[in-house]
Amino acid sequence: MNRSSHRRILSLALLPLLLLAVGARPAAMQTAQFTPWKRCLAQPPAWYGGAEAARIADNLLAYQRTSGGWPKNTEMAAPLDEAGLAAIRAQKGTVDSTIDNGATYTQLAFLARVFTRTKQDRFRESFLRGLDYLFAAQYPNGGWPQFYPLQRGYYTHITFNDDAMIGVMSLLREIAREKPEYAFVDAARRARSAAAVEKGIELILKSQVRVDGRRTAWCAQHDETTLAPAPARTYEKISLSGSESVGIVRFLMGIERPEPRVVEAVEAAADWLRASALRGIRIVDKPDPALPRGFDRVVVQDERAAPVWARFYEIGANRPIFSGRDGVIRASLAEIEHERRVGYSWYTTAPAALLDKELPAWRARVGAAAPQTNYLFAYFRNNGEDGLHLAHSVDGLTWTPLNGDRSWLTPTVGSQKLMRDPCIIQGPDGMFHMVWTTGWRGTDIGIAHSPDLLQWSEQQAIPVMGHEPTAVNCWAPEIMYDAATGQYLIFWATTIPGRFPATEASGNNGLNHRMYFVTTRDFKTYSRAALFYDGGFNVIDATIIRDDRREGGRYVMILKDETAQPVRKNLRIAESGKAAGPYGAASAPFTRDWVEGPTAIRIGDEWIVYYDMYREKRYGAVRSRDLKQWEEITAQIHFPDGARHGTVLRVSAETLARLRAAAK
Repeated sequence: MNRSSHRRILSLALLPLLLLAVGARPAAMQTAQFTPWKRCLAQPPAWYGGAEAARIADNLLAYQRTSGGWPKNTEMAAPLDEAGLAAIRAQKGTVDSTIDNGATYTQLAFLARVFTRTKQDRFRESFLRGLDYLFAAQYPNGGWPQFYPLQRGYYTHITFNDDAMIGVMSLLREIAREKPEYAFVDAARRARSAAAVEKGIELILKSQVRVDGRRTAWCAQHDETTLAPAPARTYEKISLSGSESVGIVRFLMGIERPEPRVVEAVEAAADWLRASALRGIRIVDKPDPALPRGFDRVVVQDERAAPVWARFYEIGANRPIFSGRDGVIRASLAEIEHERRVGYSWYTTAPAALLDKELPAWRARVGAAAPQTNYLFAYFRNNGEDGLHLAHSVDGLTWTPLNGDRSWLTPTVGSQKLMRDPCIIQGPDGMFHMVWTTGWRGTDIGIAHSPDLLQWSEQQAIPVMGHEPTAVNCWAPEIMYDAATGQYLIFWATTIPGRFPATEASGNNGLNHRMYFVTTRDFKTYSRAALFYDGGFNVIDATIIRDDRREGGRYVMILKDETAQPVRKNLRIAESGKAAGPYGAASAPFTRDWVEGPTAIRIGDEWIVYYDMYREKRYGAVRSRDLKQWEEITAQIHFPDGARHGTVLRVSAETLARLRAAAK
């Protein structure tokens, strides 16, 4: 903080003492009762024409700064005598006008109501000065800073925090729509209000954060130049906001005739909010006389609790994050100091009403149907000689082959030039990345990249196990992006004879697999392969999903127990707090025997795990809400005949349309 900021804060801190010294007597020191400022916009219409409302409006005129705005966190409704009013007027030149914590736009709303009923010109003139202040404060790109005139630090960021910018835009929209309380505003300022709102909407649409090429939500602050998510106080990190995003979505839903891109933004944010709900927990204020405020705030497990949302989610990993005044990111509320734990709003339930009531009503009003989610299944046929096949589904149950079930990409690398077990993800840069098994034997895996699933880079065979001279194979590689480290994680199963003697005789044909992995940031250099998972048994075909519905989040590895003696050949689960592990002991099996190649996706509130029932030459599936209790749904799913071990992913409508247009 700079020296001038210290002087401003000091002057504000001394203001109450100054008021006492000159005889200002707020209501707390008198017997008279008054309507507190926080309730001044919740009074019946007739009240705004009375003496109490006029007295408070005169207070607002005294508190209004030369800039036209108002400071925050001030009880502006408290009665003041002439000396007190004079002391406040002496502060008019203070540079602390803001839109934070409801400042300025709430004063304007109040003045408009009082002027409409009293017709006192001083209230209208004060309102118009404040309105001009909001016009002046808006950036050319459509955003508003927290303070204007600008102050150094995070105050210059575009501020959605505590609904600051949305509060301003809501006021301006009511003015532009000629709501009765604002009928006195001249035509020129109404037009400026409408233009400011349009610029603000453009800013909102441009700043919506994309993850893996998909729109999600907003940060509480965005950089005023780049529009990138930005931090504020030490405990307010770059993140996606489960709180502020609700206000933004509500504002967009208030547009009378939304363009398709607005509808897309609303639906994308709603999808993100729905996927980010935290279930099975409840936030409790637990009495504790030994603590400074007499209580602690704790998270308790409660499977019957209504969903809650974290205020901040890590971008990419989408896990809740918390931080104390030390600025260190923590995974749970319990890990930060008591003062911040109870002194800040870390959770919210606001998205529930938005998703359950307001969103359906909005869709009915604007004629928007619930958006269709598109899923792709990437798979191979026969032995993988002809390459990549794709199928499409809108419900995760019925899968229709694309391109007449002909190959989209023919394999060109590896000793056997096969493309088995294809795994495709879309990275944070929007690019698709695919890895696959190039052959039954060998030390390499295949990899290629594409912007659209149509145009592919040159295929490469990466010798991930080339440093192990006796390595037999590299089977079923999978790839995922680890947002916590900014790296891609690639993992697969390999047999190295003699490496794990305790289970040497447990597999078929002398195979005794364990999971190995490498990491890369740029697909040019890769880490040296290392052991990824050894659960004490023969293991292949691992896939990893992230479950964010538990505080702190968890990574869930779904893997195949490849033990043949005695027969297992089923799917189990291991968990970790980090993508790269370590992963714990495997669970009991949750599928029948003789299945492999799991791939999983969450649809609504349920996880579906698909698997290759290779002996029966068809696909099967189970589903679960909690990854503990499972229901088999094999009879409900329909895959293309002959589909073998593949992976599922979401894609945009644009990507699907391009694929269909390119189909032969």
